[in-house]
Amino acid sequence: MKKILAVIMATVMIFTLFSGCGKGKSESDAPTESGAQSDVKYANLDEDIAALAGDHELSVDDVMVCIDLLVPYLQQETGSAEGWDQILTSNGITARDDLITSAIEECRYQYAFINYAKENGYYSDEQGEQFFMEYIASIGGETVFEEFLTEYGFNRDSVKQFVVYNGAFNALTESLCSDEEAEKLYNDKYYVTAKHILVLFEGRESEAAALEEANAIYNRAISGESFEALIAQYNEDPGQNAETGYTFVDGEMVPEFYNGTIALNIGDISEPVKTTYGYHIIERYANPGSESASYADYIANVKGMNAQDFLNETKQNEIISAYPLTINDGIFSKIDLSKYTVETVLDENVNYGDGSVFNE
Repeated sequence: MKKILAVIMATVMIFTLFSGCGKGKSESDAPTESGAQSDVKYANLDEDIAALAGDHELSVDDVMVCIDLLVPYLQQETGSAEGWDQILTSNGITARDDLITSAIEECRYQYAFINYAKENGYYSDEQGEQFFMEYIASIGGETVFEEFLTEYGFNRDSVKQFVVYNGAFNALTESLCSDEEAEKLYNDKYYVTAKHILVLFEGRESEAAALEEANAIYNRAISGESFEALIAQYNEDPGQNAETGYTFVDGEMVPEFYNGTIALNIGDISEPVKTTYGYHIIERYANPGSESASYADYIANVKGMNAQDFLNETKQNEIISAYPLTINDGIFSKIDLSKYTVETVLDENVNYGDGSVFNE
């Protein structure tokens, strides 16, 4: 059943990622049970209502589904096995309050975005229903889906909102960017490809010794020796595929490596680039073409990134502005997070890196 949860997580674009909480609460707003600071209102609501997005009720079940999907991201940020009430996040509030508030804001955004997509002709109720049924079929049918709901204690309608939201986002990505436009953005904006020779600091007498060795390799490379042969002889990054190297976007590698790569033209070789791991001699390559098994994934990712660029903070605020948020003060004591231990969090099928020793 964890595979099903991972599939849902893999298909959902997380909106808040704990960046929206702790901002903009005025002194006139009533203090909340959680102590969280936010630009939302708080009120005493029926116990089954977590919040109101405009007049729309967000149920506790809705929030619990969001929590289940947001937990690994918060765990990644805190990196701690302490209790939820002992950890303070970067927003200055407890991990518990940050998680609950972020989940509520995520639910609000999903509801608002689905309506936005419908109002602008990107999506329809019929498309949403079809997408949901196709999702159920893809994971093994109704019986498997019902078993999943029972195991995790999820409400069908709450999971459906996640799935339908993803369908609406997919519809938006396709409307904003054709395959031809995505191919151009793939090469001109988002992706770069490189191979490198990493000379680690570790195992050497000093940083200067690592630099001296890296310079010697660099001089051999620009003198005409085969870069591939030098990789085979000297590279100390076990995560690099010797044939394909790395194809990546901004944020997937440490900044120095990304910046060092985009500064090159295809076929150029960099002087040693320093990161926290060592020195990298980088050669930039052309991005993989349509013959690559990963090409379709790259194009799909480009469409998604293009849509996310469209949905910048200003646009997101515009979308949710029609659905002001009122949080139930009682929600913070009602939700039980005890099942989310560090072991269960880290056991989720979520991959944050590509195996490279210098991946962030």
